[in-house]
Amino acid sequence: MIEITTTRANPLVDPLLHVWAWQIPVYCSFGGLVAGIMVLLGGFHALGPPPACGLGARPAAVARLALLSLGMAALFLDLEHKQAVWRLYTTFQPASPMSWGAWILVAVYPALALVLVAHAPRHCAAGCPPSPRGAMRCARTSPRCARSRRTNLVLGAMLGSTPACC
Repeated sequence: MIEITTTRANPLVDPLLHVWAWQIPVYCSFGGLVAGIMVLLGGFHALGPPPACGLGARPAAVARLALLSLGMAALFLDLEHKQAVWRLYTTFQPASPMSWGAWILVAVYPALALVLVAHAPRHCAAGCPPSPRGAMRCARTSPRCARSRRTNLVLGAMLGSTPACC
């Protein structure tokens, strides 16, 4: 048996080994999950007939908003100076990953909220029956569904690639 002794685990040499608490993996995981869902749904729309407006799109939009909100709550809990969080949203600093992440999230939240509005059954074409086939036809003809999916594709890629979200 070979024993390895390292001094990097010595609290006198490197006292801050425990830098990441549980909040960082939570908000990175939820942010990445939401970004992946946004990109996949946008990509599915580009490749073929989109999923129906009324079939599963609204629950997915609600789930994305809920997951992103939970991730943002974990991010807030991780901040050292919580009372100064508003400063992230008063300036944009191109060299700061936290600034990029904050402003991308400012764009993502309304986009996800617009998906809820765009996928409401009342916004589909008039006269569509409330059946799965009718909902699919509404989804193909509704420009709101198409615009919201394209917007979510771009913003999902930005959210997933932002350095502030791991």
